[in-house]
Amino acid sequence: MQVTYKNVQPLIEGLKEAGRVALVAIISWLLTEGVINSLLVLIFKTKLSPELVLMLTGLFTSIVKGWDKDLHLTGKIEGDDTKTKGLTQF
Repeated sequence: MQVTYKNVQPLIEGLKEAGRVALVAIISWLLTEGVINSLLVLIFKTKLSPELVLMLTGLFTSIVKGWDKDLHLTGKIEGDDTKTKGLTQF
């Protein structure tokens, strides 16, 4: 079998999707651990438990990933290339 772009395109698209999810998860974790926990320490002198950080990170990841997908589909409908790339732009 000859290696062509058409043959490896599914692999490339899969790697791009994994990158998108990883990027959104890192941003969600930074939001939870960096912003929310810092505010709790400053205001209430307490931190979130690791379990709660994990749950909030998953929740924020799901919300942002859904928003990314909505932008992508809206861009396809409107023919807007910028929106079609979603939040991550790749």
